[in-house]
Amino acid sequence: MQIHDVIGIGFGPSNIALAITLEEKKQDGCNVDAFFIEKQPGFAWHANMLLDNAHMQISFLKDLATMRNPSSHFTFINYLHQKQRLQDFINLKTFFPSRHEFNDYLAWAASHFDHRCAYGEEVLEVLPEKRNDEVTLLRVRSRDCNGIIHERFTRNLVVSTGGAPSIPECFQPLNDDFRIFHSNSYLREIARHEHAKKIAVVGAGQSAAEVFMDLNNRPGAPHVDLIMRARAIKPSDDSPFVNEIFNADVTDFVSAAPIRIAPHSSTSSGTPIMRRPISF
Repeated sequence: MQIHDVIGIGFGPSNIALAITLEEKKQDGCNVDAFFIEKQPGFAWHANMLLDNAHMQISFLKDLATMRNPSSHFTFINYLHQKQRLQDFINLKTFFPSRHEFNDYLAWAASHFDHRCAYGEEVLEVLPEKRNDEVTLLRVRSRDCNGIIHERFTRNLVVSTGGAPSIPECFQPLNDDFRIFHSNSYLREIARHEHAKKIAVVGAGQSAAEVFMDLNNRPGAPHVDLIMRARAIKPSDDSPFVNEIFNADVTDFVSAAPIRIAPHSSTSSGTPIMRRPISF
């Protein structure tokens, strides 16, 4: 029975970065046996939102490795070099690659670990393996596209399954209406509506704005209404102060701050609100 040191559920950017880190730790003698299970049949990163002219909103330097190890093989810069695209990218004079190119970078990085990832398997359950009433291992059960059940054992589990669309309760009765769909399936679903004359986009976030622009730029564009709660679309705040909240030292500071119960503050259910004091 093979026992892995780590099994990761999901193989998106987060667990790819983990796989890279563990791989590079081997150079320091830290040999961790890691394996990953991904539900999708192959690597894909927001595949249905890879729109033309859509770009990243963060610097390419915040890739899978640069902030931790600038000399890593897995940096975006090295990816460009390997693809003979480095000079062309430099000439663009931008910190923000297209979403298509960054998706290709992520796929390139993921391909280094094809032998350590089972694609097309959905994890069904995680069961404790006990010895003398102590959980010593975890049994991870998954099912592949042929319906075959696989069981693997691990000492540690990392869950990185990504997000899922949140459908408001008022829209639940419309789940089976093919005319209504979430942006996470946009490109796949909009192909079924190429002759639509009127389309409404609900929302005012980045995805809604990108879908709105994509629809209006299509040949024979339909009439598109953008429906939102706010009075106008506002640009995201990307000032240095806002971005500092994602810095590793600030994250550690907030995580280590004592939790205090704010007086006279509670949710609608009466539960006290827990707050961490933050000062910069």
